[in-house]
Amino acid sequence: MSQRWFLLVSAAVYTAAWWLAVLWQGEGLIWLCLLLLVHFALSPTRLKDFRLLPLALIGMTMDTLLMYAGVYEFSAMPVWLMLLWLHFLLAMGHCIAWLGKQPIWVQVFTGVFGGAGSYIAGAELGAVAMPLGNLLTFLLIAPLWGTIIPGFFWLQQRLPGNGDYLSWR
Repeated sequence: MSQRWFLLVSAAVYTAAWWLAVLWQGEGLIWLCLLLLVHFALSPTRLKDFRLLPLALIGMTMDTLLMYAGVYEFSAMPVWLMLLWLHFLLAMGHCIAWLGKQPIWVQVFTGVFGGAGSYIAGAELGAVAMPLGNLLTFLLIAPLWGTIIPGFFWLQQRLPGNGDYLSWR
């Protein structure tokens, strides 16, 4: 599969993963795992993709801390959210990779409104409770997302063997 065609596959896999995670949560775990397998089965850059996955620990840690701080309400950090972080990092290496070549203000803007906004959308769809309300939660997590998006792109480029990861896009 060509790298250009895989951009479409990556976008479809990530979009499906987001909707499955948000709408089905725990019942969608098998599908979220299968979508990870589809990504790796079809990816032209499997090894580089695999190297991205440890970065998901940053997002998982951020969400765990926000959960314990009372910003999000879960009984425990949900596995579906952890899997969604894996999907997100893989998307950043493919269908969202164009963002890594944009000026930092575009990355920050996208993080603030796309990243934080996706949590508000998830709350509206019942995937997460926000005890502080949507507006205050958005105001609290927007700066985190405005930092994490450019931070992930910066880290991606510095992973061993990934220096040219975005160069074909």
